[in-house]
Amino acid sequence: MTAPKPLTEPQHRALVALIELADSSRVPGGPPMFWVAPRALAKALWPDSPAWERRTRFGAVGNQGALGGTMPMKAGRMLATLKELGLAEPHDDWRQNLWTPTYRGRGVLAGTADPLPRPKAPRQPETEG
Repeated sequence: MTAPKPLTEPQHRALVALIELADSSRVPGGPPMFWVAPRALAKALWPDSPAWERRTRFGAVGNQGALGGTMPMKAGRMLATLKELGLAEPHDDWRQNLWTPTYRGRGVLAGTADPLPRPKAPRQPETEG
């Protein structure tokens, strides 16, 4: 078995930003985690990007498009990567795209957890008989 790889720099930055956003938006004395939208994470990761002034996905006449280009989608993809690593989890509601760091994600930054999940054992072929 190989040792777990450390987080990449973008993954580390995204995890730090997710935890900071989750902690800063919670109610004092409330639960230890709060939910974060991909757009908020994108604003935290790339606050000065010129893409925030662009509009994309224009539709019919009168549709103003989406401000910020595809930046929230890029942040959403990073959140999905953190989910694959067991460091973030989505809100259990199909109507909202909200995320929170897991306790394991917090442990990775604190140095008390491995950054990546252990690889699964290889699947053994089934024997007939």
